[in-house]
Amino acid sequence: MKRSLVPRNPILSAIVRLVVNYAITALPSIIRALTLQFQQVMRNEGGGVPSISGRRMGVEEAHKILEVKPGASAEELKKRSERLASINSPQGDFPGSPYLQSKVETAFKVLSEKSEKENDKETKSKGGGS
Repeated sequence: MKRSLVPRNPILSAIVRLVVNYAITALPSIIRALTLQFQQVMRNEGGGVPSISGRRMGVEEAHKILEVKPGASAEELKKRSERLASINSPQGDFPGSPYLQSKVETAFKVLSEKSEKENDKETKSKGGGS
C-alpha cells in the first residue's frame, strides 16, 4: 500500500498546502533580510584590516591578541604590540613566528585605526572639524 504525503482530511490538506505555499513565498524575503542583517553586523563590527585569510580582523579579536582592554591608550597599544612582536621574533634556536607577528601587526593596525576614528569624531563634535 502506497502512502501519500498529503493528508486525506481535506481541511488538514488545505492547511498543509497553505503553510507550504507561504513558506515558499516568504523564503526569498527571509533570506534577503538575514543577508542584509549579516552585512550590517559586519559593517558595525569594526571593518578592520584584512588578515592573511582575507577576512577582516574585528576590534574584539584585536583586543584579545594584544591583551589590552577597550579604550587602551596609543602608547599602551604600541608597547604591547612591540613586546609581542619581539617575543615572536627569531632568537637563538627559536625561528620565530611570522604568523603570530602578522597577527600582532594587524591587531595593532585595527586598534590604531579605531582610535584615530574615535579621535576624529571627538574633534568634529567639539567644533574642531571644518
